[in-house]
Amino acid sequence: MVCLVMLTLGQTYAIDLPEKIQIGSFLYQQRLDPITDEDSSYILTTGMADREDNSILIFRCDIDGFSVLISTIYELGVAPEVVYRFDKAKASIAEKWIGDLTKKGAFISDNAVPVFTKAALNSTTVVVRVSAENGITHTFQYDLTALKAALNYLTCAPKYSKASS
Repeated sequence: MVCLVMLTLGQTYAIDLPEKIQIGSFLYQQRLDPITDEDSSYILTTGMADREDNSILIFRCDIDGFSVLISTIYELGVAPEVVYRFDKAKASIAEKWIGDLTKKGAFISDNAVPVFTKAALNSTTVVVRVSAENGITHTFQYDLTALKAALNYLTCAPKYSKASS
């Protein structure tokens, strides 16, 4: 899993600080640039075993603020088509996500991040089906247990995601 994170997170100068914290199904990793103190910390959850589990779902801080992405071992391309479903709710409409530099990860578009995150906060699982540009479809399922608590560790997380004190 570490290889997936390093490939996708890609900020070459950020340093993973030694403390990793498990919060429900999420792992929190603090990352700070040693010169600028830019925060690229993240939380991640791995794919559940009853589906293809060669992927991770990441909520992270980056230069643009807060982003959500998946990272896999599979080639997805530069604009894979994605459908997702929270718990037993109606599935989303198909939308293009933005491939990362490795083409093995994909970001939710900035305008879709709030919708996805708010739905995730009120759910226990999400199933994500990715149609890669090479025609191969992959389905991943993620456990969202303790997402709200995990997001509290990210300084960039939107206010609507923060647990009230």
